Amino acid sequence: MSQYNISSDLIKQTRPQAMFYELVSCGSAPFDLENYLAGWYLFSGNGLLVKAYVEPVIVPDTPLSYQMEKRLTLLRRGMPYGEYILTLSSAQAEGLGVRGILLGDPTLKFNYEKITTDAELSLSAYELDFGSVTIGTTKELNVTIYNLGTKKLFLFDDINRVKGWNGAVEREFHCEFEWYNGPDLPSDGLYVAIPPNSSCWVTLSFTPKEKGEYEYFWEIISNSENNFYVKVPIYGRGT
Repeated sequence: MSQYNISSDLIKQTRPQAMFYELVSCGSAPFDLENYLAGWYLFSGNGLLVKAYVEPVIVPDTPLSYQMEKRLTLLRRGMPYGEYILTLSSAQAEGLGVRGILLGDPTLKFNYEKITTDAELSLSAYELDFGSVTIGTTKELNVTIYNLGTKKLFLFDDINRVKGWNGAVEREFHCEFEWYNGPDLPSDGLYVAIPPNSSCWVTLSFTPKEKGEYEYFWEIISNSENNFYVKVPIYGRGT
């Protein structure tokens, strides 16, 4: 398998010409490295921004192409790169116990065109606190998702673990799903579909497995014209 090995020397010989780099599975950013690869990407080519880690990273079990597509959706909507890092990548990094750095100007944006969808997302709650729940028991909270716009709202949702234990928070949609193919969401597929001036509701359940504080966030990306990215903090306590 040695023919598939990629070394830092090979990367330098190839001289990649990208402007944005995200080094996701290696500890290439410690400033005391003799072979400071993260810095080389920024100062030895066309690189404008480099996101890297100072220690090795556990690659998530979801396909990397899917993760990148989801993130690029936010950048295509004009989110500054630094804000994108704070809203998504740094939160995931904290959950994995790794330290990331960003080299370059965090205010840079992709060249983008404003997307007009006439859909508008609103939630009945933008923060959820389950309070104290006995270990092994379940508490439920409902959140209503509104479409205040004049066109159909499609939303993609994900729950990412920030601190706590896998499986403690689950959600169930009481909504219609519809196939959607558009440039303003991460990928083709089934999405929650809410007609204009309508709503549906989601049940979130919390089942603590151990004593202690739980912190999560519920992340929603949608084709909403303005509120296209929402992060809902979720708190709970196992007793």
